[in-house]
Amino acid sequence: MGIIKAASHEADTSAVFRQLDELGFQKVDATNAKFHEGYLRTEGYDSVFVQYRYYDTSKAFSIRLDMNVFLTKLLSQDATLKEEEIRFLDKT
Repeated sequence: MGIIKAASHEADTSAVFRQLDELGFQKVDATNAKFHEGYLRTEGYDSVFVQYRYYDTSKAFSIRLDMNVFLTKLLSQDATLKEEEIRFLDKT
């Protein structure tokens, strides 16, 4: 999904959530236990489902940035047509 790729270059998750809202995505529960939240938009028989999670990459005695993970799925009725995962670190 283009908005997630653009956000990954800017390392800015807030841009993704703003645009998902503007595009009419509804906040839903994530279907994978690893993910914190989900967003869904359905038109006709097709849906786009975006799941989001983040995790701390810090280790003992070193503070590191959080990793952001977006999993986007293109769904058609009961089948997954395409799936893409995009990961990027926070800006600061």
